Amino acid sequence: MRFPTKFSRWVAPVPPGGIALGADVVPVGQHPSQNTMSNLMVSRFANINGWPCHRIAVTYRGPAGGPALPATLWFWEELTQHWYQIGGTVSLLRDHVTFFDVVGLLDGPNSQGEILNPTAGSIAVLLLVADPGGTPAGEYVLAIAPDLTTF
Repeated sequence: MRFPTKFSRWVAPVPPGGIALGADVVPVGQHPSQNTMSNLMVSRFANINGWPCHRIAVTYRGPAGGPALPATLWFWEELTQHWYQIGGTVSLLRDHVTFFDVVGLLDGPNSQGEILNPTAGSIAVLLLVADPGGTPAGEYVLAIAPDLTTF
């Protein structure tokens, strides 16, 4: 198994070019194609066989004693050109897989208006992870993937 998106966040010291845990913010008005943030995952809504994504899987590994990390997942909505939070804050546990809901819309009707606009058949999500404080120093490696399984 291989998650398609992996990124690191750091608790002091932050190496050159690194990003501190908890420093990410929602990029207001910034289209995913303009986003250079490493915590962005873009995916098709369904696999090659037509199976849809049912949820978003997130993992994290970090220093021993790493606490539960508060995290939120945001999705880009093309028509309103805005990021929206999916559900509430979730606690990521070290060495576990945590799941978020996914917003999966049906395709719109076949009309001239729909032809000129993007379809609902893709996913763009951004994971924001907070530092709860008292977090052990070191690298926190996170991964995001679209998940096909159901509960």
